[in-house]
Amino acid sequence: MNGEVVPTDALFLLDRNVVALIKDVVAGRVQTDPKKQAYLEALRALDLPTHSMSPLPSIIEGEKGLEDSAPEKAATLQKEALAVRQFFTRASTDADQLLSSKDTVASLFTGLRESQWDERAAFVLTAAPLLTQKVAANRRRSVEDELVRLAHLNGLGANDAIVMLCLACLYGSDAARGVLKPAKPNVHNVLSDLHALTRVGMVKAVARQLLLPVRVRLLTRDEALFDVLKHIRIVRPEVRADSSVEMQVAYSPALFPELSIAEARSMMQRVGFAP
Repeated sequence: MNGEVVPTDALFLLDRNVVALIKDVVAGRVQTDPKKQAYLEALRALDLPTHSMSPLPSIIEGEKGLEDSAPEKAATLQKEALAVRQFFTRASTDADQLLSSKDTVASLFTGLRESQWDERAAFVLTAAPLLTQKVAANRRRSVEDELVRLAHLNGLGANDAIVMLCLACLYGSDAARGVLKPAKPNVHNVLSDLHALTRVGMVKAVARQLLLPVRVRLLTRDEALFDVLKHIRIVRPEVRADSSVEMQVAYSPALFPELSIAEARSMMQRVGFAP
């Protein structure tokens, strides 16, 4: 904890590119890029006693955005927890807790793969070639049908989050295209971005179970991911009796910019969302 202990009303989960910027500052590197300077000012504005900061999403993803070993993850945890603690002087951090259990945390998250990771990875590799180029309007419905077929072939529901990301790409979302990068998809990065949403949902579910009135937000400098997440909402996340987490995900029609609101809702009904 940094400074006085006061109730936390907002928890900010820091992703890899945010923590990388913080590490640069802590290392004394001068930032001349205006966007980075503006982001640092925004971070400093969040440095309040009622806020809490955690680099856990960055640690889970890995310092280089690749799967890493337990020793590599422990080294990443050490650097990133210390950097976050040094940068934020008023907000609380979980640095002490992470550092005191460094090896345990590193072992826990090494090789971590959310449920259906392999199925989603296989789907990305088979679906991406359909989206390498923007699809003509008169072909989109047939490509939508093919994406649904590939989802079922890979053991996924048609309304799975990775399928919805591809449908957003199909129906004109440049942000979704920026996350997916269908011409040359990096499966680890795509799924790490996708699962950032479910990790936020897990934290929200635990907060609800503990009756903590805490807002939970993911902080990212990835503009494409940020723009996608603006149109996705976690609904009623809950911790079940068996300790699993259940959550519903709602998608705004704005995620599919080349469809009208009515067309977007119709498409979502086709893939399994209730009207």
